[in-house]
Amino acid sequence: SYSFIYKGFNVDVICSDTIGVSKNRNILLKALSQEFGLMLDDDCVLSDNYPQTISDFFGKTNCDFALFNAIFVDGSSNKLFHNKGTKKVKKFCEISYAGGPGLCFKKSALDKTEILYDEKIGVPNYIEAGEDTVFHFNLLKKSKNFYRAQDVIFTIYDNNFDSSYYKGVDKQYIETRGYITKCIHPFAF
Repeated sequence: SYSFIYKGFNVDVICSDTIGVSKNRNILLKALSQEFGLMLDDDCVLSDNYPQTISDFFGKTNCDFALFNAIFVDGSSNKLFHNKGTKKVKKFCEISYAGGPGLCFKKSALDKTEILYDEKIGVPNYIEAGEDTVFHFNLLKKSKNFYRAQDVIFTIYDNNFDSSYYKGVDKQYIETRGYITKCIHPFAF
């Protein structure tokens, strides 16, 4: 690991030979030493004012977990993933719009849940995606203090043609979606 200063912020970097998105996210969650954590993907760019936006939001809502909005850029089109107004999440269908990016949390609240990412889900496993969906679902089961925020704190630059896992709708894609659906809706099967 090493650290550097960027725009006045101390950045800690952990280098690992570990393979697997869920395994590496768990390494980061266990190593988190700050009061707040923020999950992003490599196709996300944070807004300049994100620290203040997060601080203001947690100060006024006193929540444990919050999923912030993003502007989604795919090719030439831009759209806002949005929640019209901030609201406390009561049902799982109100949480996720694009997986894990934008999830911010208090370290103390996450530690109380004892929840980590399921390491059998996510690249390079056969069930190659959906680890963030299952993570959100498990958080909501353990915490009743989960919010969707109307504030935009990042942009997602996405191109499925360059995706690390999306290869189109094939057998693996369908089986992955079925497995994740079974994880979050076990009585449907």
